[in-house]
Amino acid sequence: MLLFKSVPTRGSRPRYSDSDIFWTMYMMSGASRVGRKSICEELDMGEGTARNLITLLDSCGLINTYQTGSVLSERGHELFDSIPIVPVYVDIPEGIPGKFHCTVIVKNKGPDITNGMRERDAGIRSGGLGCTTLVYRDGHLFMPPDWNLDDKSPRYSLYLRSLGVMGPDDAMIIGSADDSYTARTSAVNAAFTLIR
Repeated sequence: MLLFKSVPTRGSRPRYSDSDIFWTMYMMSGASRVGRKSICEELDMGEGTARNLITLLDSCGLINTYQTGSVLSERGHELFDSIPIVPVYVDIPEGIPGKFHCTVIVKNKGPDITNGMRERDAGIRSGGLGCTTLVYRDGHLFMPPDWNLDDKSPRYSLYLRSLGVMGPDDAMIIGSADDSYTARTSAVNAAFTLIR
């Protein structure tokens, strides 16, 4: 696992993934407390699995748990802030498959992307329809390896630039799926291929 290298070896294997851990920490990074029911609904998991996930985060000192829900602890914020994955909202153009999409920015990892196949394949392995990756190259916005968004789709390129969410060395990954959970999982698992 990426976030937790040591997981108890006794008992059955956890039914949550690194992506589930990431999204749970993301939910808990806000000001309001997050309860098990919200985690179950957002991450499409059973209450027992959510309870085990909360227990893991609590035992690592990453969350503070109260009767009304949980929030990241100071240590949890430090860990979460060190992960260079930032969820963002962008309008998705026609031509990208799937009913649901999730977009994340992976900070300072754009130069590590060659043709986008590794990220696409990670999205497919996660059950999604794939992932679309965008990077800056020589000041132009590209879908690797060589599809120049500035030339092929200038209005959408201008829209993405206007958002100001992507720096010159960042990568944007759009996970696609037929349900929201799988789209989020695809996007984050693709992002993890860049930071492992």
